[in-house]
Amino acid sequence: MSRFAANRAIQLAPKGQTGTGRFPAHVVPESPLIAIEFVVEAVGATPTVTYTIQGLRPGAESTDSAEWVDLMYLDMDSSVAASKAGIVATTVSRVVKYLDGLDRRFFEAIAVNVSANTNVTFRANLYQAG
Repeated sequence: MSRFAANRAIQLAPKGQTGTGRFPAHVVPESPLIAIEFVVEAVGATPTVTYTIQGLRPGAESTDSAEWVDLMYLDMDSSVAASKAGIVATTVSRVVKYLDGLDRRFFEAIAVNVSANTNVTFRANLYQAG
């Protein structure tokens, strides 16, 4: 059985999302490892979507954008963490592990923050190990 159970998905961005912005964050129990599934559902002409996954430190105000921290990510087939720069997706779903200090820091919430979107419909889920 996978450490990331499908029935334990926490919805970050519901099906059929378009546009940009920080999508609703959800409080997550302490977990040393999370995976984010960002699914591009439909595309139009010249599609592109750029997003980051962010964590909110304990006690921070979720409406204050300065309180959110971009998390570094690790592609599922890689052993090298990438920079905190946003990921650009075009026509395929993407599953990445986010690992920026999850063993040293605690986050009260996780959010997907879409900074650019041209002709892309998407959804995003968070999975916790355990």
